[in-house]
Amino acid sequence: MSCFIKRVLPFVLTLTIGLLIGSLFGSLRAPRYYEAGQFGIRYGDSRMSINSHHGCRNSYNYNAPVIITRKPEAVYTATARRNHVVGVVALVVMFKSDGTISDITPVRELPGGLTEEAIKAARHIEFTPAYVNGRAADGTQYVEYDFDGTAPTSNSPLMGFDG
Repeated sequence: MSCFIKRVLPFVLTLTIGLLIGSLFGSLRAPRYYEAGQFGIRYGDSRMSINSHHGCRNSYNYNAPVIITRKPEAVYTATARRNHVVGVVALVVMFKSDGTISDITPVRELPGGLTEEAIKAARHIEFTPAYVNGRAADGTQYVEYDFDGTAPTSNSPLMGFDG
């Protein structure tokens, strides 16, 4: 038994001291992975990109989806309110690289003019375009407008846009 202790004790002591020293100096290492927002890098910034195993890379590797920054509310029409129409209007919206919206295709519609109001509101969405290989690119996104009877009416001051 004493032979076993003579062999194991130095190993355990060495391991314990190594772990102790490693934990003391481990927090002084530079971070290996960078988060978006550190060092002046913004999500959607075409000049820099984040690559998880190499840190900062040139913009040719940068890819990002469309980011909706402002989505105005759709107006709840008087006809829909009178007929108690509720539900969701689903749209597929084509966001262009130049900051405009080109195509809006309804996927799920509602009667009473609610689909038209959702399309009208979607035309006023503000967004950051998608990026592919560091360059702004066209992108599509699924957008929903929920009509539950509490949306602003056409003569309400709570409308999300002038239009």
